[in-house]
Amino acid sequence: MRYMRSLPELREAHSYTRQDLALVLGVGVADVARWESGSVEPTVSQWQQIARHFLVPLEQFFTAPAATSQRGDFSVAAGD
Repeated sequence: MRYMRSLPELREAHSYTRQDLALVLGVGVADVARWESGSVEPTVSQWQQIARHFLVPLEQFFTAPAATSQRGDFSVAAGD
């Protein structure tokens, strides 16, 4: 199961357009658009390039966000 954190948010936080990211990675703008839409995933090598370029840990893209659910008066983290 994939838990990609938002690539568009990361890209936009660094003021990059899709074209900017495509040029850095040596791919087409359409590739970046497909990644962001979720129709295609980057390769492991491309994920590594993205993480290195933006100075973020690779795990950021695959870590499940902490989810909580309400059970009565208790807030329970997912998996508990």
